[in-house]
Amino acid sequence: MKRNKIISFITAVLFVLQFQSPAFAKKKQWINSNIDGNILPKKPRLQDDFFQAINYEALRDVQIPPHVDRVSYGTDALEVIDKQLLSIVKADAVGKNTTGTVGAEEKVLSEFYNKSINWEKRNADGIKPLLNIISKINSVNSIAEFEELFFDEQVRPFLLFGADLQVVSGMWHIPVFGVNLCFKDNNEVPPDFYEKMLIRCGFDEAESKRLVKLAQDFETKYSEIEVNKGELFYKNNPNPAVDGLPVVKLMEAMGVGQLSMYSLGETERLTVLASIYNQENLEAIKTLCLCRLFLKSADYLDKQVYDIVQAYRAEAKGISMVYTDEQLGLDYLKNALPKLLGKIWVKKYFPKEIKDDVTQLLECIIEEYVKQLCDWDYVSSGTGYNAAQILKKAIVLIGAQNRFDDYSTLYDEFAAIDGTGGEASLFDLYVKILNYEKKLQAKKCFETVNPDEYEIDIAPYIFNAYYNGGLNTITILAGFINGIGYKVDMSIEEKLSYLGMTIAHEMSHSFCTKEGIGFSRWKNDDYQKLQDKFEEVADYFYSFEILKGTRCKKECVYEASADLFGMSIMLKFAKQYPDFDYKYFFECYAKESLFKMHEDRFKYMISIDNHPPYYLRVNAVLQQFEEFYEAFDIKKGDGMYLAEMKRIKLF
Repeated sequence: MKRNKIISFITAVLFVLQFQSPAFAKKKQWINSNIDGNILPKKPRLQDDFFQAINYEALRDVQIPPHVDRVSYGTDALEVIDKQLLSIVKADAVGKNTTGTVGAEEKVLSEFYNKSINWEKRNADGIKPLLNIISKINSVNSIAEFEELFFDEQVRPFLLFGADLQVVSGMWHIPVFGVNLCFKDNNEVPPDFYEKMLIRCGFDEAESKRLVKLAQDFETKYSEIEVNKGELFYKNNPNPAVDGLPVVKLMEAMGVGQLSMYSLGETERLTVLASIYNQENLEAIKTLCLCRLFLKSADYLDKQVYDIVQAYRAEAKGISMVYTDEQLGLDYLKNALPKLLGKIWVKKYFPKEIKDDVTQLLECIIEEYVKQLCDWDYVSSGTGYNAAQILKKAIVLIGAQNRFDDYSTLYDEFAAIDGTGGEASLFDLYVKILNYEKKLQAKKCFETVNPDEYEIDIAPYIFNAYYNGGLNTITILAGFINGIGYKVDMSIEEKLSYLGMTIAHEMSHSFCTKEGIGFSRWKNDDYQKLQDKFEEVADYFYSFEILKGTRCKKECVYEASADLFGMSIMLKFAKQYPDFDYKYFFECYAKESLFKMHEDRFKYMISIDNHPPYYLRVNAVLQQFEEFYEAFDIKKGDGMYLAEMKRIKLF
């Protein structure tokens, strides 16, 4: 009898303990349906996995094309944008100006496009376009002779040093002196590519291996140095740390030598390079320039070089790199002339009525955000007010930059090459473009910067929106607006889910970030309270296992927090509409977040991206808000349920 009581007691204890063990204490997890094929056999209930339920058919049925790495909500719309871009550049459908003739800028695009898909001409040219540049680099016998190459436009784009002439700092365009890396920044292309190119250019195999190893070892000495913020370099008071580097000489060659001040973009790295930039290492320096030439020219030579590089990239990216000629030609234009291509596209395909409508929506969201920040209950009124003022003063760019560069004379430069006795190669045109862009940028260094006309480096057809904390700027590109299918006559639910959430998300980055203007006027106690909120968000997202043995990394905290703040603002903004359909709003938000990718590629993406996976950006975000529970009658026991005491409240 006593033995039976002991057994019963042990059984009871074990029964209780099993529900206190981590396996039972852990909340129900959603499967990562952003990975292609990783969905349930049967469509789940909305109340259990909202993201998967809303997107189930697309996640199950839509195939990932071989030449891309993902399928997302904007995929179809982006294909439409590509067709629009092609209509601008194809010879039989090139855009006409008001006089009925083809404009000079359209001619530039058409000429480059047609050259890029003319494989007969490219194969006939082979590597001949490189030989003169290689000869000039090889003929150098001293550091002084090497620096004279700065003044040769044919060679300068491929040298060790470079200058970014389009950096906006406060009210200035400041030229930035830096070093061009070859091996470290291009992991897709292995060292044996450079060996193959040297062999093809007349070097023997043993010498090619020796030279590439020499160049790689030289670059490693400074490329491994962590780059922090740069510092100013005054022409009449040089920085001793980089004494010996040709800062002023390069700036003179770039056409900005008259300026009295430059910037060193990577002072610590340049300090190390300065100590080894000498005659003893000239051979390594020259070889690095050759390797950079091969890397930058690879896409613009013949089929033999193109196929080698594409095979490397396909292996690195895990996707097929097979393109039609149309896709190939368009990719060349996107890489070489993105601003010009975007300039013509946005004027033709981004209507003013959409820009005006989006601008009005954005202004209304800013007004709502400012109101909420001033009433923020867990920070002082002073901090809330300051945060609101920063947001009110943000510079907003809708669609594209307000001022476009003039490329009309570039076509004359293309034609001038042909006038020298032979038809220009694709690579020749590419070099002209590189130098033309630098001249445009150099000109801006002598102009007063209007903060309302700030420049961006991203073409307007790109599917992107972002906040720049250093400049306090919010950019919503035309490619994003068109890519989500935005229309003036959309319902308010669609507008707020498709675009409003993105706008509010980017606004939230005025303080949902590691640094930037957003924290410049925060009181210490309030700053700490916000960091506590961030820690709460980081811990919650980290609790999700997105792959076996891999959790959502805590570095995603600022993007996840921007989603949460953005959704808070949208739901408060929606209250001004008495008949607002919350169910439809949440459904649209989940559809707009459709995304799937092959598992290997997903593993790579999460290693470099600090956004949470999209299924969490829907499920883990929406389950924080009471409006979501009410809209879909979510109750305890449902997969989307989170106890109220555990929900993250930001506003």
